[in-house]
Amino acid sequence: MKTFFKLMGISLLALSLVGCSNAKTDTGKTSPKDTDKQEATASDTGYVALVTDFGNIDDKSFNQASWEGITAFTKKSNYKKDFYRAELQENVDARNDALEKAITAGADVLVCPGYLFETNIYDIQTKHKDKSIILIDAEPKDPSGNVKAESNVYSVLYKEEEAGYLAGYSAVMEGYTKLGFLGGLDIPPIKAFGYGFVQGAEAAAKKLALPAGALQINYKYAGGFAPTTQLTTDMNVWYATGTQVIFSCGGGIVSSVIEAAGTDPNRKIIGVDVDQSNLSENIIFSALKGIANSVQLALDAFDANGKKFPADMGGKTAYLGLAEDCVGLSATEGSWRMTKFTIDQYNALITELKTTKPVISRDTLPALVHTKVIEQK
Repeated sequence: MKTFFKLMGISLLALSLVGCSNAKTDTGKTSPKDTDKQEATASDTGYVALVTDFGNIDDKSFNQASWEGITAFTKKSNYKKDFYRAELQENVDARNDALEKAITAGADVLVCPGYLFETNIYDIQTKHKDKSIILIDAEPKDPSGNVKAESNVYSVLYKEEEAGYLAGYSAVMEGYTKLGFLGGLDIPPIKAFGYGFVQGAEAAAKKLALPAGALQINYKYAGGFAPTTQLTTDMNVWYATGTQVIFSCGGGIVSSVIEAAGTDPNRKIIGVDVDQSNLSENIIFSALKGIANSVQLALDAFDANGKKFPADMGGKTAYLGLAEDCVGLSATEGSWRMTKFTIDQYNALITELKTTKPVISRDTLPALVHTKVIEQK
């Protein structure tokens, strides 16, 4: 786990502190600060391009974490790097234009974070078979949702159930017994976070020898990823009726949870995907996808294999988790706001889980003894 936290520590520090100023050029390429660009003296060993859907590399989310992974790789490999952004948000043609610009510029490998690129990559992978593509948190899909990946595409998905398990376990070890899970949509990755959260809480209750039914978890899907007045009202009711900590799992809905928590120090929040501690003092930690680490691992393998993916990666989808140091919690100074369950205890838990390898389901909930799940519409 040391590698994960060393890399995540760098990435999380950047997520919290770095504000990159981006200048849009006439070509549609968005360039980061000069200090973030590859040095002019870099050799032509190779060229890696980050392509994003409109967002910049200072988004404190997937784009920034991907850029951190690329930067770590290029510093040791001497590859060139650059960043291309779609000129219109959530526009398939704009994403295609950004991809084509990166390809025309000579990129050997493209890094594309997010599910919005699924249909773009489905087409690009056959049109440009000489280009390699790393698709983060997504797979190439046709408009009907059918998955097909060519040998020049490597898709990275994550074992969200393991990150959720860590979150639930840690919260209960801290002493919380009334928890909440708020997911954006009832879709596989979010369901995995939620079911893992419940199973982790159950495991901690067993570890602590709590009585049957000692834990209560309110469980709800918001129906979307945007904050709403109704969500804020619902979360305020949860807190007012005894919920101590809410795991917010779905992009912008965290704003509704933060608004409901306000400045009440007893209304705690768990963030998701990236370190969200900068959003509210009430966020006690975040459940992370190790995007920076997984991007760097993929680029390392690509480079070591003569600028193409090895047979066990090309055309394949990897589910990365604890074993690869690609999921975890933001257990770093400043992001860990727990007092009873310490960072050292968390790291010991990681070591234990890597050895014992517990079965954590992402699709179904096992029978529960200590935990009562209250599903809400």
